[in-house]
Amino acid sequence: MNNSTLRTDISRNGAVKYTIPPNSLYKSYLPNILGRIHLSQSQGVMDTDEFAHAVVAKALPIQEPYTMDGDNTALVRRRYGTPARYLSIGTHAFSFWIMSWLPRGMVLNLLWKRAQGFKPPPDVEISAPQ
Repeated sequence: MNNSTLRTDISRNGAVKYTIPPNSLYKSYLPNILGRIHLSQSQGVMDTDEFAHAVVAKALPIQEPYTMDGDNTALVRRRYGTPARYLSIGTHAFSFWIMSWLPRGMVLNLLWKRAQGFKPPPDVEISAPQ
């Protein structure tokens, strides 16, 4: 299952506890790291409720409304169809499907360039360790 971008509280709660060691090689990338952490809180991402409804609709077989069984003695709810074998649901799911057909080096280059542009929201304080 590929879930692309979802709005959850994991990043909001994790960003508060995130620290980078003072001697880390990634200290200069701290704004990009925080920007990526907060990406799931930006506009245009899929909400968890919407994601859950989409997963349930695709994963569970289709149900008929209650009907009488063959000899009219009981109400029966029949299921038919099979659940999806693969789900690709989320804001950027189509983009990742397209990228699956491109050469790996090209995709990694695209993602790397995109990651360099991540900036944290204006209300996030960036404090690099001394």
